[in-house]
Amino acid sequence: SWFEMSDVTINGFQTGYQLENSLGATLTKCFFRDNLYGMVANQTTLLPPNAVTLYDCIISSNKNIGLAISNCLLFNMIGGDVEANGWGSSHPRSGGVSIDKTSDTPIIINFTGVYFEANATSADVSFYNADFAANNNINFSGCSFVRYGTDSDKFSPNCISIYCGSNTSN
Repeated sequence: SWFEMSDVTINGFQTGYQLENSLGATLTKCFFRDNLYGMVANQTTLLPPNAVTLYDCIISSNKNIGLAISNCLLFNMIGGDVEANGWGSSHPRSGGVSIDKTSDTPIIINFTGVYFEANATSADVSFYNADFAANNNINFSGCSFVRYGTDSDKFSPNCISIYCGSNTSN
């Protein structure tokens, strides 16, 4: 299935946008705000998300996670903002972007010109890899990671965190 959406604002829901069993999706100038989860792209029993592209989308002020990506074969975010997500949540992976890799299929995730600011937990972008050796590519080009204020409770201490089994690197 293929999905396109432009100039849509979704706020105040459990999940702003849930993508499952999709071969592709393009979202342009969409706004996901004040949901429990801003956007979730995950694999179910049929297909992993593939060829998902966000252009100039804003993912902001979502209570648990702004953007949760699980086993997505190809994901692109071009422009837009990921900011102020995960505050006030007890979710263990709360924050801006959570990338979860639980299969041995390689993934490619690209962030180009994205603005990250004031997301909760240990990093604006967290990559969780369950010790799979397949080639994974997570690329950042022209992105801004901005720290908010002077005290550590207003921003994540790291821009990017990588968790591989019991190993952690920031």
